[in-house]
Amino acid sequence: MKSRFVHILAQTGHRFLTIPDSDSCFIRTLSRDQNTVKYFSAVQYDKDKAERQDLFFQANLLNPKFELILGDFRKRHRWKRVKIGEKKESVKITYWEEKKTDVSIACHMIRDVILNKWDISFLFCADGDLSPPIEVIKEIKPQHKIIAFFPPNTFSYDIKGKANKVILLKGREKSFKNSLFENKIKISDDYTLECPDKWKKNNYNYL
Repeated sequence: MKSRFVHILAQTGHRFLTIPDSDSCFIRTLSRDQNTVKYFSAVQYDKDKAERQDLFFQANLLNPKFELILGDFRKRHRWKRVKIGEKKESVKITYWEEKKTDVSIACHMIRDVILNKWDISFLFCADGDLSPPIEVIKEIKPQHKIIAFFPPNTFSYDIKGKANKVILLKGREKSFKNSLFENKIKISDDYTLECPDKWKKNNYNYL
């Protein structure tokens, strides 16, 4: 599962999700023996975003079925021609790029099949760059099933053509709501995780 899955769901107002939720319709409809959810992400470079992201990680890491695999963000630069007054000039643009995520997903998918970790892989992503590892898996172990979940407003014909099944998550508002954490999660007598105000589950239109 890619971090972009949660980012895309933010468009519907769902952020504070319990990812390895055995009661979630996404998993329940397919398997009662869910082993592990591998969540691939990178620590945000923005301080406020990183703090909210850390709460999300902490909450999900309470579940032993949640495994976090982190890449990183790297600063990149490019030059762009823009119009300034009557002239066009080259302007240096700085941006951040998430690295290692797709490669890590591909490596783990193939590795887990080779090691016979499970018979079915669930891929929560519609990134066509992940169709090559599906091809490799089908060559190594043709009987292995891959079921892809496409987040709202995303689609990949490459993955659709290679996966055993594709499930569109658009229109599953009730399922997202049922997979939200409570606003407060008590860790110990001295520590309670609290959902950021921006993510409160009674506020679905914060964007």
